[in-house]
Amino acid sequence: MLLTLFLLLSTFLHPIVPDTRSTKVITRGGSHPAKGGSDPVLAGNNSTLPGNHSTGSNTTSGNNQTRFQQTDEPPVHPTASPSLPFRGWKNVSTLEDIPTDMAGNPLQVKTNGIGGSDEINIDVKFVNGDKRNFFVRLSDVLVIGIAECNDSISVNASDSMRSQDLITWTISKTSSSLVVNADKTTVLNYDFSSANCTDFWNGTVASIEFTASDTASQEFRSKPVNCTALPVSWLHVVTDSTFPLPQGTVVSVRCSAGYWNIGDTSLTCDTSLYSDFISQNNPWCVGISTRGAEVAAGTKATLTCVVENVPPNSGYHVVAWKVGGNVTTSGVEDAQEVDGKVTSTITVVNPTHSATYICSMADHPAVGLPVLLNVFTMRGVSKDVRAGMTTTLGCFVENISGSPSPTIVWKQGDDVISTGGKYQVKSNTLSNTLESFLTIRRAMKDANFTCQVKSGKFPDSPSAEIGVSLNTYSVSSDCTDYCMRTTGGAVVECTVQNTHVPMRVRWFKDSTEITGALESFEGSSQKSVLFIKGPGVRSEDQYTCQIESRDHPESVATSHLVTIPMISEQREVSPITSSPVVWVLAGVLLLLTVVIAVLGFKVIKAQRNMVTLNLRLSTREKLDSCSSPSTILRNRAANHREGRDVESLRRTLDRKPPTMSQLSLSEDSAPEDNPFAE
Repeated sequence: MLLTLFLLLSTFLHPIVPDTRSTKVITRGGSHPAKGGSDPVLAGNNSTLPGNHSTGSNTTSGNNQTRFQQTDEPPVHPTASPSLPFRGWKNVSTLEDIPTDMAGNPLQVKTNGIGGSDEINIDVKFVNGDKRNFFVRLSDVLVIGIAECNDSISVNASDSMRSQDLITWTISKTSSSLVVNADKTTVLNYDFSSANCTDFWNGTVASIEFTASDTASQEFRSKPVNCTALPVSWLHVVTDSTFPLPQGTVVSVRCSAGYWNIGDTSLTCDTSLYSDFISQNNPWCVGISTRGAEVAAGTKATLTCVVENVPPNSGYHVVAWKVGGNVTTSGVEDAQEVDGKVTSTITVVNPTHSATYICSMADHPAVGLPVLLNVFTMRGVSKDVRAGMTTTLGCFVENISGSPSPTIVWKQGDDVISTGGKYQVKSNTLSNTLESFLTIRRAMKDANFTCQVKSGKFPDSPSAEIGVSLNTYSVSSDCTDYCMRTTGGAVVECTVQNTHVPMRVRWFKDSTEITGALESFEGSSQKSVLFIKGPGVRSEDQYTCQIESRDHPESVATSHLVTIPMISEQREVSPITSSPVVWVLAGVLLLLTVVIAVLGFKVIKAQRNMVTLNLRLSTREKLDSCSSPSTILRNRAANHREGRDVESLRRTLDRKPPTMSQLSLSEDSAPEDNPFAE
C-alpha cells in the first residue's frame, strides 16, 4: 500500500526531463484556417510555441525517422495545475518518460492528416511496472493495435477526417475500455472484456513513452478540463472574456489596434481540439503597412504595401491596388509570401499630379489602407547682378504633402552650402509651399548652384534637383568710342561688360524715359548709344543708364549716371572703323551727299539745254524771212519737232525729283538738219 502511494505521488511530482538519447523532429503540415480545429500558425509556417526552437532536421538511417534538436523546454501553461506540468502543448521526444494517468486527464497528440504510413506508437507504463504498447497507423483505412488484445483493428476514416491537414487525437483509458477520438469524432471505443485482455489494461497508468517507431506524433499535452487561454499562436487576437472558461462557453474575439480579423469573431470552448475552440475559420489578424512616395513631377515613384501575418498557403497573399476607385494593374509587381509577409509594389513611371491609391487584400476589399503619391513642382530663381552687389537666389517647392515638410539643401558642385562667410541660407514653409533663399554677399563672378529637395514624409523617395545660376556683369560710361558734345547736341554711351546674354538698357533724364538709343552686342560686351539733340543740351547734364535683365526678371535693375561732357572737353571721335554703328552712320551721310550732288548736276544741265533750244527756235524764225519756200517748210517742221521737245522738257522739269531719263536730253540729240551743225 505504501509503495502504491509513493508511486502515485512520484507520478504527479516528477519533473519532465527530456531524454537526450533520441529526439524527434516536428514536421509541420500546411493548414488552411478555414478548416475547423486546425492551428494555422503551427500548420505550415514554421512558427513555434514559446520555448520551442526548431533548428533543423536530418534523416536517421535504419528507421527513416526525421529528427531535430530541441534546445529549450516549453514553459508551463500559466493556468495549468502544478500536478499537470505538460498541460500546455509540448514537442514530442521519443523514449521520454512522460507522467500521465490517461484517465481523468486524457492524453492528446497532434499529427498531420491521414493518408500515409506514419503512426502514433506509445508504450503505456503502469504503476505495477507492466508496459503495454498501443499504436494508430494513419493510412487511408486506420489500423489500430492494442497489445495483448488483438493483432490490429481496421477503421474507415470519415470524410471530415480526410479533409483535415492537422488532427488532434485524444486517447483516454478507464479500467474497462480504451477510447480514441480524432478531433471531435470517436474513432474507437474498445472494451477490454471483448478480447479477454482486461487483466492486462485495467491497472493504473503511471506514464507513457513515445517509441522510436512513432513517426506521426508532433506535439502532445494532457487534455485540460476548461479553456484556459486563447492559443498563443493566434497573434494579435484578443478577447474581453475571463479565463478559465468551462466547456461550451461562447467567446467573442477581435484584433488588436491596427489589424483586421479575416476569420471568425465568435468561438466555442472545446478542449478536444488543438486550439481548444470550435471555429470554422479560426480568427486571424492581418496587419497592413504602407509606404507612399513624394517626388517631383515626372520622376518615377514606387508605392509599397506590406501585408503581415498572412495565413500560410491560404491564397490571401493577393494584393489589389486601386486608384480613383478603379482597380489598376499597371506597374504592379507580383507579390510573394515570405515568412508570413507579402510585399506588393506599384511603380508610377511619369506622375504629373498627386493621387491616393488603395492597397487591400483581394479576397477582403475592406481590409486595406490608402497609399499617398504626392507630386510637387519646383521652380528656381536665377539672377543677373552687377558685380560687387549682394543678391538672393530662390528655390520654390509647391504642392508639398505636409508635415514633416521636405528639406532643401543648396549645393555648389558636390559641396553643401550652409550659412557662413558670404552665404546665408533661409527656408520657410507657407501652406503647401516650401521656399528657400540663398543670399550671396558681394558677388564677384558667375556661379552655378543646385537646389536639392528631399521628402520629409517619405524619406525613401528619390530626391529632386533644379539648377540655379548667378550671372554677374559690370557697367561703364567711359565714352571710349563715340561720346561727344557739340553746340547742337551730344552723344553718350553706356557699356555692359561680361554678360552672356543681351540685357535691357533704358535711358532716363530725371524721371522721363528717353527712347531711340542704338544698341550693339558683340562677344560679352553690350553698348547702348544715345543721340541727344537740341540747343537745350547743357554740359554737365546727367542721364541715367538703367540695366535690366531680360531672362531673369526677378533681378534687381542697376542704374548708372552718365554726364554730358563740356564743349571744351569734347573728345575726338574715334576712327570710323571703331564701331559698326559709326560705319552705318557714315555710309548713310555719304550716300545722301552723292545723291544730292547728282540731282543738282542734272538740273543745271537740263536748264542749259532749254536755253539752247530756245536760241535755235529764235534763229530759225529769223532765217525764214529770206529762205525759199522749201527751206521754210523744212525749218517749220524742225521747229515743230523741237517745240515738242521743249514742251516735254518743261514737263520733265516740273516733276520732283527728276529722274535720270528725264535729264538725258543734250546737245548731241539735235536733229540732223540742225542749221548750226556743219
